[in-house]
Amino acid sequence: MKQALMVLGVTLAIAAPARAQDPVKVGTKHYKMLAENERVRVLKATVPSGDKSVMHEHPDNFVVFLTDAKVRFVLADGSSTDATGKAGDVIVGTAGKHRPENQGGAVEAVVVEVKPGAKAPAPVEGAVPPPSGTGVTRTPIVSGPHGEAVLLKTAAGYEEPAGSKHDYDAVVVPMTDSGAALTMGGKTVTMKKGEAYLISRGAPHSVKATASGETVVVYIK
Repeated sequence: MKQALMVLGVTLAIAAPARAQDPVKVGTKHYKMLAENERVRVLKATVPSGDKSVMHEHPDNFVVFLTDAKVRFVLADGSSTDATGKAGDVIVGTAGKHRPENQGGAVEAVVVEVKPGAKAPAPVEGAVPPPSGTGVTRTPIVSGPHGEAVLLKTAAGYEEPAGSKHDYDAVVVPMTDSGAALTMGGKTVTMKKGEAYLISRGAPHSVKATASGETVVVYIK
């Protein structure tokens, strides 16, 4: 079972209201945006072995490690903290600034940012609960003020029926290739290991897997 990595004193994804040091703008070598809506932004972080990023900031967030990681975080006051993690670990980050320095092998991670000041969402009519029951096992990883991350183990043939809607934003991060097809907004994609997929609150969708798999899902309530 993958365990939550709790790193005291480290702000792994952080932010000021002006977003003057947005990693997507100042750290283009290491950060790219995958998806966003009015409440959530999803980034992919890729830092080669021995590389250093630039000082940047994020709002409150979750970080899903796609690889093992050994990173030093230099904070805005000049202090630093070292952190290690395994693929599938998830941490909760609070708003602030840092500059990552990779002290291990190549690191990849998904950063799920919670946009500050977003309007409280309205209830979703007809929303169904998170996946559970036959063919799926849920293991909590970590929780924070904005939601939680869980590990889903799904059996071959697992599916969410067409038209499923949830009362939360979900960021789906496959840790294995199960051939799961996500259909949403009239488009179908095969979800791939190491990528991330944002299912917005209230968005009708379906999911069907052809093989068993493991997926980290971050739920933003």
